[in-house]
Amino acid sequence: MDPEIDSRVSEADGTHVSILQDFPTVADKVIDFVISLPGKKSVSRNHALGLFKQNEYMLEKPRAIYGLRHITGVWTNLEADPEATDYNDLKLTLQIVDDNGAVGESELNTFVQMGLTFGDRFRRRTLFSLDVDEAIEIARDLNEFCKQHDVIASINLVANSPVGFPGNTIAAVANDLGMRFGEMGIFHRYDGNGRLEYSMANLFQPGEFDRDNMEKFRTKGLTLFMQVPRVFDCVNVFGNMIAVAVQMADRMGGRLVDHEMKPLTESGINTIRAQIELIASDMRLRGIPPGSEAALRLFQV
Repeated sequence: MDPEIDSRVSEADGTHVSILQDFPTVADKVIDFVISLPGKKSVSRNHALGLFKQNEYMLEKPRAIYGLRHITGVWTNLEADPEATDYNDLKLTLQIVDDNGAVGESELNTFVQMGLTFGDRFRRRTLFSLDVDEAIEIARDLNEFCKQHDVIASINLVANSPVGFPGNTIAAVANDLGMRFGEMGIFHRYDGNGRLEYSMANLFQPGEFDRDNMEKFRTKGLTLFMQVPRVFDCVNVFGNMIAVAVQMADRMGGRLVDHEMKPLTESGINTIRAQIELIASDMRLRGIPPGSEAALRLFQV
């Protein structure tokens, strides 16, 4: 892996803001173990959700309960629905991989028993998307895939002047170029749908900016970065991030450098772009497009 695109570490990108809703909006057969509970007689939200809450404490991985609405015939997450909602069919899901790794046999068996409990309570067939052994194998493979593809692409910008970049100038230029000060005390760029594209931090410790004292703040370097799997249209976003970094360098008197503080060449940029293209292609082939809900669930900040 090229030095400018690094394997993700847990603390490296804690600044990103997720736009994923509080509850997953749909079951995803690529990343979820799904238990289907079809039935002819409707079930109330409170009864189904109540049983779910009584049992979910035994599970560690992200889980959800969905229902096929009795009136509209639309699948929705029970936890986000009004109390008076009724459902014909139910689905229970368990995410087989998260930032703590792949699901284990014990938890899968507990989830299966939970599904059987639902079937007994509501007198429904209990259908499993996978058997336990198959789910364990798929989860391990998916976990390795996530480890290989959870990367951060970054571009560093250092000041030509020994006194560094003035804080007020950083803030003004960042705002002009569409970045906004936000969580973790750094700047973020969002697309028109509120999805995070990339962020900008102080290249040096502590990494954040002192917003209340920007007139006195100075730094000799900045870093623009994106968590590739979480970014919709990540290849084009990387191109935009490069363009912004170049504009900042021109306006503030700086230069783009690599991780060794050597000039970042066009060849180096193209190498990073090619790696991002490969990640995006692999993720699409896997059925987890970059920036999709599934990607946001799998690749945590």
